Amino acid sequence: MKTSLKLVGWSIAILVLHEVLLRAMANGHVAHSLLASAPTLGAALLAAALVVVRFVAVVIVPGMIGTAAVLALAHYFASSSSTGISEAEEVAEGTGTSIGVAGTE
Repeated sequence: MKTSLKLVGWSIAILVLHEVLLRAMANGHVAHSLLASAPTLGAALLAAALVVVRFVAVVIVPGMIGTAAVLALAHYFASSSSTGISEAEEVAEGTGTSIGVAGTE
């Protein structure tokens, strides 16, 4: 369960970072700076970071969320509470014992 929570946390962090970079580019008019005759290094680095984060947000994050969902479902179905038997004392008495057959004793 910890792994699925970590995956969801990382997914949310990547999506938030994507939105922050997008806002920074929009407010800083980075596109206009890149189209100028002499673009600044900061604008180029910001644009490159946005490309990488956008790729991860579009391609990797959906897989991370899907993996987290599968892990959470597997954890739920593999837990003892979903099997109907929560403790060992609820097992019927005599389970696992052999029955004596006539003539073998």
